[in-house]
Amino acid sequence: MKTEKASQLIWRACGSPEPHDHEAIPIPPRGSGAPCAGCGEPGTHRMSDAISDNFTTTKNASRAWPFGGQDVCRACAFCARTLALRLALSFTTERGVWFVGTRPHPGMPWTRPDALAALLAPPDPPFVALYPQAGIDHGGEANLERAWWPGRPNHERPLSRLQSKHVAIYARVAYSRERYPIQVDDQHDVMVDVPLWTTLRARCEEMLLEMRQGGVGANDARDALCSLRPPPRCPTSLLRSWRAAVQPLQPHAGGMWWRPVFVNLLGMPELVKTVPVPKPVSPSTKAVKTPKKDTPHAAPEKRDRSDHSPAHDQPDPKDPRVPAPSGEAKGIGGRDRGAPLQRSLF
Repeated sequence: MKTEKASQLIWRACGSPEPHDHEAIPIPPRGSGAPCAGCGEPGTHRMSDAISDNFTTTKNASRAWPFGGQDVCRACAFCARTLALRLALSFTTERGVWFVGTRPHPGMPWTRPDALAALLAPPDPPFVALYPQAGIDHGGEANLERAWWPGRPNHERPLSRLQSKHVAIYARVAYSRERYPIQVDDQHDVMVDVPLWTTLRARCEEMLLEMRQGGVGANDARDALCSLRPPPRCPTSLLRSWRAAVQPLQPHAGGMWWRPVFVNLLGMPELVKTVPVPKPVSPSTKAVKTPKKDTPHAAPEKRDRSDHSPAHDQPDPKDPRVPAPSGEAKGIGGRDRGAPLQRSLF
């Protein structure tokens, strides 16, 4: 079966346009006619017209430029310079390019599209699947309409640059709907196994729903699916069956496709906020406040001034204000003040 470079399919789907720079200005051809470094077709542009001097390949240099040299064709130059191909997930067939959203509209979380469903129902082959994750993370989807695209009027505020990575020049053409490659940024491509992913999606979404109903946050829920460990505030019912629930996921959780593609594109259910139930207080520990009663105070006892009994007439000897009687010592000879003076009668 004859295979072709993905850039050729993408270029034809867009109408075989001339390459343009980020300011929507056509790039004039000035190639030497040598084979294209990317696909082997006759070169029409120089490598510097398609790739910046600061560009360095990471792991797939041999896939991007398998033929070597300093010339590139129109198709490869178009895929390298078209910023829109680095901003959103897309499928390309001979009939055109379809962009698939993965993020909700700002401030409207209920508008998040089901991108995983699009991966599980790809178009008829041949097609090319691109997943520019870096461009999406830096706001590519929200600015897609500002980027230049062939046959579309230029935006009043054109997007000239955005932090992203080359994807199309590394991609491969898919020839099957059940198992096909999808290019993720510039580092690796993963194989989408549609029957397997469909089965795993049903199991994972059941776990996500149960976690979210128990009050688990979105990030904690995704981390739990990646690490296969119970998240904080995991519902008791799910915690009891956690080991059996994650057992079918263990052979796949370490794959390169698990976290960056599959788990990230899973639909996240709405969070159910749980209301804390107050703890019951036992009657023995419950403080009971009784209202204070205003009780009249007893009136002080009045002293009867008419009582002239000796108990009332005699002064209290312990009262310091009462002067000592005559004959008492006043500190002479080291005796205590107020001590009686001993007199001899003989």
